[in-house]
Amino acid sequence: MARYKQGESGNPAGRPVGSKNKVTPVTVDEVREFVNDNWEGIKRDFRKMEPSDRVQCYIQLLRFVLPTPGEDTGE
Repeated sequence: MARYKQGESGNPAGRPVGSKNKVTPVTVDEVREFVNDNWEGIKRDFRKMEPSDRVQCYIQLLRFVLPTPGEDTGE
């Protein structure tokens, strides 16, 4: 059973626009280390993907490096 009606939450104001996700520097470092340690396997797996899956992978990865529309880039 849902606690709130659709479109409502326990925080009606929601997260402020432009606020960042809470990701610790340790988490970022661990992900970076994992990718660096497994880069050759990642590239090999990527080459084995079907072209349509590869495009979807590109799209997902770009979300991490390109700002979303309306996002303050600090420039």
